[in-house]
Amino acid sequence: STSILPDTMGVLSRIRSSVISSGFRRAGSKKWRNETRLELVGSQACWDPTRRTIVTGQSSSNLCKEKYSSLVLPMTESWSMETSVKDKLVDFTKHSPTPISIEQFLIMGKIGYKEKDSFLFLLAEMSTRLAHTIVDLQRIPEELMEMEDCQFIINQYTNSFKELLEFHGRNPNESQVLEMFEKFLNTFQARQTDTVPRMANACMDMISQRGMGLDDATCHLSMSIKHYLDRLYTSMISLQMLSSQHLSIYGHRRSIPHQIGIINPQTKLTSVLVDCYDDAAFDCENTYMVAPKLNIKNYNATDPDHDVNEPVSGVHIPAHLYTIFHEVLKNSMRAHVEHNWDSRDNLPPIQAIVCQSNDDFTIKISDMGGGVPRHNVDKMFFYLYTTGPKQSNSGKSLGYGLPLAQLYARYFHGDLRIASYEGYGTDAYIYIRALASTAVERLPMYVPFTRDEKYESDMGQDWTSKFGSD
Repeated sequence: STSILPDTMGVLSRIRSSVISSGFRRAGSKKWRNETRLELVGSQACWDPTRRTIVTGQSSSNLCKEKYSSLVLPMTESWSMETSVKDKLVDFTKHSPTPISIEQFLIMGKIGYKEKDSFLFLLAEMSTRLAHTIVDLQRIPEELMEMEDCQFIINQYTNSFKELLEFHGRNPNESQVLEMFEKFLNTFQARQTDTVPRMANACMDMISQRGMGLDDATCHLSMSIKHYLDRLYTSMISLQMLSSQHLSIYGHRRSIPHQIGIINPQTKLTSVLVDCYDDAAFDCENTYMVAPKLNIKNYNATDPDHDVNEPVSGVHIPAHLYTIFHEVLKNSMRAHVEHNWDSRDNLPPIQAIVCQSNDDFTIKISDMGGGVPRHNVDKMFFYLYTTGPKQSNSGKSLGYGLPLAQLYARYFHGDLRIASYEGYGTDAYIYIRALASTAVERLPMYVPFTRDEKYESDMGQDWTSKFGSD
């Protein structure tokens, strides 16, 4: 823990000095502002050539102010927002977001980290993440961009960014400022509840108007939309994490015993899985009047006796695990019941194993729901793909469940994968980092590029870390 502490404070110090003190100093000449922008491009918070490549075949050291501006500034001409807001967006996108590990979140919550310090940290980091998200949204394919609900989401994020800018330069020692920031965070979270259903409706409107689908892995438009929705929703998850942790730690919300913010240092994965089963079984019984049982086996590879009776536990966010487990169980139970309908009075149980190793928790959930054809397995992680009925105003019933569950798993370097046995059933594999120090956020970041230049779009160079890397 002690090795992480200086790094956490270093992040705060760097953001304070490079963004709050320099990037948003209200006084100064035009020459000073231009020099500041150039400094922001070359600062250590910008693109690191040892970890990221901005454009294929070109190192980040060559990305000077002129190169960056030639790619970003022309794009802003069509944006319907104030020039001052555009300038701030451009400035903040020159900084990459700062990924934080669960261990760092814990340290900031335990060491007497003052609310004003958290305010300064969130102010800079949320501004950076929002800026990357807003600029990224401007590159969504035109077919989706034209939809009213898509424009609504962009305006919501833009308004939040503008409101956040008003806090720069405010004195955090004033209690009124912290109270106003608390209100902003609550308002921001309320706005985010619209993100998934609104964007789902935008996709459905686009499909209806153009007579197309979004589950074709060979279609460039489908892949492009999935790429940008993955980035939008991951950003949504990360901003929710930052704001919820702040609101929970500093007493603005009722805290759960033994938790530090929304993180539980002793999260019992088996208990969360049982809670998810109870809720999924209730829904299944309401629909089919029957639900399969769930058999759970624990295995701790780190224990010399490989104890199978003691529930597996570790440091994680119970709410994130609930989202992942519940979605997998809900799908498994529905397929399980439908495929075995003729023997519904004697359904075979769903099997689950929760395994702990030195590096990962692995949860396997196996059903006998008939599986899916091999060519449809990839479609299960496409938005709007569902074998159940679609409903226009609920993201959960629009085929969004598994894609979002996968993003929650990947957010802290885990994963969700599906193996299907057509005619028999499906195995879902959920991987969660066992060490809080290696459970680090994976965040999307805006990377300037021209349409003639190739870039790696699947959790590659336009993310803070490549998928599958430490």
